[in-house]
Amino acid sequence: MFDILANAEAKAHGTLKIEVHFHEVGAVDSIVDMIAAAVCIDNLGIDEVIIPALYEGIGTVRCQHGILPVPVPAVVNIVNTENLTLHITETEGSLSHLQGQRSQQRSRQMTDFLKNSVS
Repeated sequence: MFDILANAEAKAHGTLKIEVHFHEVGAVDSIVDMIAAAVCIDNLGIDEVIIPALYEGIGTVRCQHGILPVPVPAVVNIVNTENLTLHITETEGSLSHLQGQRSQQRSRQMTDFLKNSVS
């Protein structure tokens, strides 16, 4: 997983894989999520994971490099390199990476909170 991500980030930044810094996915919780998934897949003896399609939002996201279009370049690189299917939805923001998913979750939680507070 980290090798796929490093290749995608290197291509997005026009640099060598050895020079890639996992700044966006470098948060401890993101690394733990990826390692936990890998350990579970290994412990269950899963040889192949089939992902029929990925879903992505629209718009832009703010990251260490400023404001980027959704899907972000590294996601586009992974989709193209791994021959994955990417369906673009009408959802504002990124859905295809952990930080984007957390932002969407926080947004839904805040919307629910506000709806319940007004009622």
